[in-house]
Amino acid sequence: MLCTGSMKLTIDIPKIQEEQKSELVVLLLEVTRQQAEIIQELKDEIARLKGNNPKPKIAPSQLEKPKKEGSKGADKERRPGSDKRQKSAGLVIDQEVKVAATDVPEGSEFKGYFSTGHIFLTIAKRTGHPRKIMADYD
Repeated sequence: MLCTGSMKLTIDIPKIQEEQKSELVVLLLEVTRQQAEIIQELKDEIARLKGNNPKPKIAPSQLEKPKKEGSKGADKERRPGSDKRQKSAGLVIDQEVKVAATDVPEGSEFKGYFSTGHIFLTIAKRTGHPRKIMADYD
């Protein structure tokens, strides 16, 4: 992109086939690329001196890169304790509670129950009076 004052001119350089590129053309393309970098650095410096933010450096998109096979961590070692396991497998079910549905629309059909696991903690105060058995021995 070529800038003159407040006017911006866009120059699209056509793609040149490799066999048509001479050493001079390759050199000129490299010079224009370097000049574009220098111009951008100077624009950033002017913006910094004026108190504005320079143009941010944005990395190219990672979405366009082809994915590597087995990139789901197959080559990485898993951390200890990260194995998948069913945490409720060792629980003993003490009580099964059927909860009635509320706000059921007219014409609804009962299709059965589904299970959800919950662990309830009950804290209760119990008072007692210990009694000793007294035996009368003769």
